[in-house]
Amino acid sequence: MTDTNPLIEPVQDSTEWYSGVGVAEAAADIKSGIESGNWIDVGIGFTGVGLEALSIVIDPLGSLTSAGLSWLIEHVKPLSDALDWLAGNADLVASHAATWKNVAKAVANVRDDYVRDVANDTGAWQGQAGDAYRAAAAGNAEVLGGASAAADGFGSAVEMAGIVVAVVREVIRDLIADLVGRLISWAAEVVFTLGLATPLVVAQASAAVERWAVRIAGILKKLARTMDNLLPLLRRLGDVFAQVRKVLDDLKAPARSGDELPIPGQTGGARPVDDGSLRAYDRIDRWAENAYQSIRESDDAADVARHVQGVPRAGGRTGFSQAEIEQIKNHVFEDLHPLEGADGGTVMARFDPNPNMAEAWLRLRSGRARSEDIALLEHELAEARYWQQNPNASYREAHGAANEVSRWENQVPPASNEDYSKPWR
Repeated sequence: MTDTNPLIEPVQDSTEWYSGVGVAEAAADIKSGIESGNWIDVGIGFTGVGLEALSIVIDPLGSLTSAGLSWLIEHVKPLSDALDWLAGNADLVASHAATWKNVAKAVANVRDDYVRDVANDTGAWQGQAGDAYRAAAAGNAEVLGGASAAADGFGSAVEMAGIVVAVVREVIRDLIADLVGRLISWAAEVVFTLGLATPLVVAQASAAVERWAVRIAGILKKLARTMDNLLPLLRRLGDVFAQVRKVLDDLKAPARSGDELPIPGQTGGARPVDDGSLRAYDRIDRWAENAYQSIRESDDAADVARHVQGVPRAGGRTGFSQAEIEQIKNHVFEDLHPLEGADGGTVMARFDPNPNMAEAWLRLRSGRARSEDIALLEHELAEARYWQQNPNASYREAHGAANEVSRWENQVPPASNEDYSKPWR
């Protein structure tokens, strides 16, 4: 027997329950990326700040740094309204973060119970049937684990984003308070010198206002960069949830009966025929989700732009640039928008998959666009630009402004049963 060398570090097993599986490992990796904080701009000063920073919004007296002026800013409109617009509702942010964490924990508990029950109930099963059942159960457990990790990731993202915004809010509040304090001091100099110091004070005040404006603008740019860095991670978590839902839908869907089989010439990617039944509605809804996912993964913006480069547009213009098509695609299929939640509040989410929009995009990229599809491009581009120019606008406001340019919803064409799995080039 050889003695153990104290200088040799033992091998640490980094294997997790989700290692080697698809959905769960992807969700766990994204969650780790969010919690690492690498997406936060280094100039914000986030390090060491906890969730209690959110209380700045609702408890200014507990975190005053500039005494009376900071208190004044927190309590006098429109100054407090401006800062509240920047920071949002602290209680709501904390509630959403905690809710996602609760969902993650509940789903994880379900997964653990499921794995334990399968092990206990099938331990004595022998043969191919038992092996097949356990393999299927392992896949189900993976899906549950992925859903739990993704929900936990969303909770971390909401919590950390809320803290970042609260920190930025506090910094800007104190900068404003400091500037106002200086202006008051300089105004007093004018009074005490009977106006002799006016030229000097005016020069000092102008220079200070310009410097502070630059500093505040710089902080807000860092905040915008931070949120831009976070969005791709949230989109990837959204993709994980889409995969989870697809698997769960497949599990609960009954075996196809004869009348549900694809008609000759159709593939699995073709939009199902709508016969007016609830079953058809469900199939079309799932088709739209799968079509959206396929479109997100497709590099087709240049193809759409090429096919519509000569089409007439409103106002005598012609065609759409590739940059405009990319903006439209991101707006419809990728970006998060302030939408109305189930509780009447506002939630940041992607648009729900729309089978008619999916079909329009499939026609556009294959060079078979209808006039209604061009109207859709006009509408979505106008909506995206309105939000770009008015980032605090509601969906109703942005949609209404886009309808002034193109009211696509009143000219949706009949279904053409497009197939997202077919090559378009």
